[in-house]
Amino acid sequence: LSFEGGDTLSVNRVDLAIEDGNPHMTSTMYYFEEGSPEAEAIGEILARYSYRRSLRTLFPNIDLDGNDAGYWLHLWCGDLYLTSGGTREIYVNDHVYRMGLLGNQNNQAFMEEISSVLTEAEPFDVS
Repeated sequence: LSFEGGDTLSVNRVDLAIEDGNPHMTSTMYYFEEGSPEAEAIGEILARYSYRRSLRTLFPNIDLDGNDAGYWLHLWCGDLYLTSGGTREIYVNDHVYRMGLLGNQNNQAFMEEISSVLTEAEPFDVS
């Protein structure tokens, strides 16, 4: 994670649920300034995980295959845009990459670590 010119790290966690038989999404936004403990912690998490190219990486703007985590994470910082849903794939800057060699354990661990940082943070109040 690199900050350029005072960029902020924005994280949107979108929780998925079924209520009265209908799909429901709850979105929570977080904003972290460069140098904040949360931005530093998320930067360290991003540095520990890697992703690799797949055939799907060759084609821009392809959707991820499903959601195994029950929530989405969207991160923005400078030129970085990342989306994860806990499958074997991760969406980075308009391309789909693979995370881990087998199964979705790496991606779900990645999402859980970032979510643990968010539980200690104050969400952005849009009211």
